[in-house]
Amino acid sequence: MIHDFENDGCTFWFDFWRGIDLRRCCDVHDAAYAQGHAVIEWLSANIGLLGCGIINGAPDWAVLAFVGVCSPVAAYLFFRGKKKS
Repeated sequence: MIHDFENDGCTFWFDFWRGIDLRRCCDVHDAAYAQGHAVIEWLSANIGLLGCGIINGAPDWAVLAFVGVCSPVAAYLFFRGKKKS
């Protein structure tokens, strides 16, 4: 079940990259952050974001986004951040 969460697209990142709309990738990632609680869920959400970017033709965006979402700040947002309901 997906709880209510703040859906703002790619938080601190690009919704569009070289003409490719990647907001849906970020929306799914945000939903995973809103409902996840364990480290494995955090990693799964981040790997999902990476895969989504690659599948949608933006591998460079995907790698840079993945590095960002694996940061300590992103970990804080996952475990205690505003996306929690």
